[in-house]
Amino acid sequence: ALYTEILAHDATNPKAVAGLIRSCMASGEAANAEELIEGLTPELKSSPEVAAAISAMELAAESTASGDVAELRQKLAGNENDHQTRFDLATALYGNGDAESAIGELVELVRRDQQWNDEAARKQLVKIFVALGHSDPLTVAGRQQLSTILFS
Repeated sequence: ALYTEILAHDATNPKAVAGLIRSCMASGEAANAEELIEGLTPELKSSPEVAAAISAMELAAESTASGDVAELRQKLAGNENDHQTRFDLATALYGNGDAESAIGELVELVRRDQQWNDEAARKQLVKIFVALGHSDPLTVAGRQQLSTILFS
C-alpha cells in the first residue's frame, strides 16, 4: 500500500516501482507484477532498482521449474559434467535463497565450459548479480571469480 501511495504522487519513482514489483512477487501476485512491468517505460525498466526487481522475478520463475535441490545434487554426483543439471541446481539453489551456492555452481559451470548453451551460465550469473545489486558482497566476489576464469 505504501508503494502504491508513493507512486500516486510520483509514478516514475524507481524505488517505489521496484518495491511494488517485489511486494507482488512476495504475496504470490506474479501476474500483477508482470502487468506492472509491461506498462513501464524503457527508461524506468532500465533503472538499477527496477532492473534488479525484474531480474529477481525472472529468477524466481525459473527456479520454480528447475527441480528439487537434493535430487539435482544426487544426479550431479553421478555425472559432474552434466552441465544442464549443474545449471538447474544453481537455479534451484537461488530460488531456495542460497545465492552464494548458486553463484558457485554457475562459476564452476563457466570454468568447465564457457560456451555451453550459448554462455547460459555466464548470462545467469549476470541476472543474479543484477538481482542482488552491484554492491552486494556476493556480487563482488562472484564477479571476481568469473573474471579470473574468463581472463586467465
